[in-house]
Amino acid sequence: MPESMKPIDRAEVGKRIQDLMDFSNNMYDKLEKNSHKGHWADVDIAKLFYMTHDEMDELEHEIGRFTKGDASNEVLWNIVQECADVANFAMMVASNAKRMMK
Repeated sequence: MPESMKPIDRAEVGKRIQDLMDFSNNMYDKLEKNSHKGHWADVDIAKLFYMTHDEMDELEHEIGRFTKGDASNEVLWNIVQECADVANFAMMVASNAKRMMK
């Protein structure tokens, strides 16, 4: 059986769910912080896609700091926050695409 097909144990499922919940909470916190900017439904999918790239650049910057030896809590927290930003913009692209489907 391929590794990807093997069942995972309950403890592993719980860890995955907790990681997912923690990450989605970070995403939600970032969305709330920026709620004054309005809803993404009014933003063109292509623009959101390019904004995702901008967030990837910010994440790359923080990863660069980390790979150069800065494993401070500040840098690690910045990585967490930039990952949430990237995920939020990807979600916005998907949300707008689904909204446009017939």
